[in-house]
Amino acid sequence: MQRDKITDKEIQKAYDDGLYKLKAVINSAFSLYSTDGVLVPTNLNRKVTKKDMLLLKEQFDKLPSDLELPEQSRVDYYLAMSQTSVSKLISATLGIALIGITMKLGKILRKNNKTAVLEEYRYQTERLDLTPKQAKKVRDKKKEITKDDYVFSDEKAKEYVPWLDRLWLNHDQTLNRIDNSINEMLKQGMRSQDIAEKMFPENAESMRKDNIPKAIREASNNVKRLARTEAARREDEMAEATFQATGVKQIKFVNEPGACKKCIPLQGGYPLDESPRIPKDTHPNCRCRRVPLKLEDETKPKINMDSATKDVTLIKQRLDWYLEDFKKETDIDVMETIKNGKFGDESNPYDDIKAKFIKYLLEQKGYTQLPKQVKEYSGTTVYRGIRPSSDGKVRPEDIDRHLKKGDMHISGALTSANGRGIYVTEFKLQADFYSTKGKVKDGKVFEYGISENANAIDINEANMILYKTNLTQYGTKYDINVDIIAIVSGNDIIKNGATLNILNRGAIEWKKETKTKSTE
Repeated sequence: MQRDKITDKEIQKAYDDGLYKLKAVINSAFSLYSTDGVLVPTNLNRKVTKKDMLLLKEQFDKLPSDLELPEQSRVDYYLAMSQTSVSKLISATLGIALIGITMKLGKILRKNNKTAVLEEYRYQTERLDLTPKQAKKVRDKKKEITKDDYVFSDEKAKEYVPWLDRLWLNHDQTLNRIDNSINEMLKQGMRSQDIAEKMFPENAESMRKDNIPKAIREASNNVKRLARTEAARREDEMAEATFQATGVKQIKFVNEPGACKKCIPLQGGYPLDESPRIPKDTHPNCRCRRVPLKLEDETKPKINMDSATKDVTLIKQRLDWYLEDFKKETDIDVMETIKNGKFGDESNPYDDIKAKFIKYLLEQKGYTQLPKQVKEYSGTTVYRGIRPSSDGKVRPEDIDRHLKKGDMHISGALTSANGRGIYVTEFKLQADFYSTKGKVKDGKVFEYGISENANAIDINEANMILYKTNLTQYGTKYDINVDIIAIVSGNDIIKNGATLNILNRGAIEWKKETKTKSTE
C-alpha cells in the first residue's frame, strides 16, 4: 500500500538522521576523554564534573519541553545515571539522543494510525446505508480507536501492550545494544579509526560482531513492522465497529492481491463473531480485509454466475456484468481496448490490460485457490514440461513450488494459442519435448492430477461461443480470448487434444512423493 511506503520512508529517515547524531556523540566523547589517541575504561571511571555535563546538555537542549511520561521517566533516569561516572554520562547522552528519535517515530506512527482509521471509516461507511444514529455511533468509535491506549475488542485489557509501550521497549533494547558495542570496543582500547571501521562500518550487515548501524537497522525494521501491524489492527477494529453498529451478521474475508499462504485459506464467508481478526489471526504485515457479505450480495447480478454452461445467452449476460463491474473498479473499458488493439501488449506480457482482466475474473470465480495435495489423483494424470529461465536464475523446481504454494501466474501475451493459463498435457512425451525445446539444459517434467470434478470446454466449442459474443480479438492466432469465454462459462480447463490450459488452479492435484523426471 502507498501509505505503508510513505510511512516506511519517514521511519527510515528518522533513524538515518539519528545514526548521524549518535556518531557525533561518540566522536565528541572520544575527543574529550581519549589519551594519546586511545580511549580505555580507566579514562571514564571518574566522577563527573560540571564541564563534563556539557556533553549531555547539548542533546538535552534539543528535546521539546512538553515531554510525556514515557520520555520524561527516561530523561529522569538518564540524568540520574549520568552523575555516577563519565562512562555512564556517555550512555545517558546516547539515551537522550535516542529519546529525540523515538519521539519523532511516535509522531509518525500516531499519524499513520489516524490515517488508517480514517481510510477504513470512509471505505466502510461509503458502502453502507447508515441511519443518523448509526453514523454517530461509528463516528464516535472512530475517535476512540485512534487513541494510543485504545484496547481492542479482541484483546484482554490485562494482557494488551499498547503500541507506544512497544515503541519505547524497542528504544530501550536499542540503547542496550549500543552500550554493549561501546563496552566491547573499550575493553580493547578504542581508537579513532575503530569508530569508523568497527562501530560505524559501511558494510555493517556483513560484520560478524554487532555494531551501531546494525542495531539501528534492526530497530528501524521493528518499528516499520509495528507501524503496519498497528495500522492493520486499527483498520480491522474500525471495520468491526461499523459491522456492529449496522447489524452486519455475515462477513467475507477478502485476500489482498498476492496474499500469503497463511491468508489464502482464510478467504470466504463467516458469521461475524467467528471471522478471522487482523492481524491477530493473520500476520503483522497483513493487508487483507473483512467486508459485509450483504455488500457483495447487493452487487451480484440476478443471474446464475457459477455453474458450467454452454448457453450463449447466459454467457453474454455474465460477460456483460463482469465487463461493467471491471470498468467500475478500474475505469477500463475492455471492449474499447479490444477494438483499438490495446487489450493485449507483447511488450508488457504479464501486466497488460488482458492480464488484469483475466486476474480479475480468476479472483471473481475463486480460481486462484492452491492446488490440493492428495494421496491418489481423483481424475486424469497430466504432465508439465518446465524449462529454466534463460539466465538460469529461475529453476523448474522454483516454478513447480510456486504453482503449489505461491501466487497464481498465467502465461503471457501472444504466447499461447489456447488462452492464458497453466499449460499441461496428457502425454508425457509432449511434456518431455517442451522441457528440452530450444536445446535448453536442465529442463524437467512434473506430474500432476486433474480433479474429477473439473469442468473442461473444448477449444472448438469455446471458439464458437467467442464468435457469438463479439469478443474476438482479430489479427493474431494468439490471445483470441477463448480463455475469457472458458472462465465466464464456468469451466476450469480449455482442452485442445492432449493439451490442457488450466484456468482454475484449484482443479490441480499433486502428490508429495511424486518423482520429478530430468530431461537433460
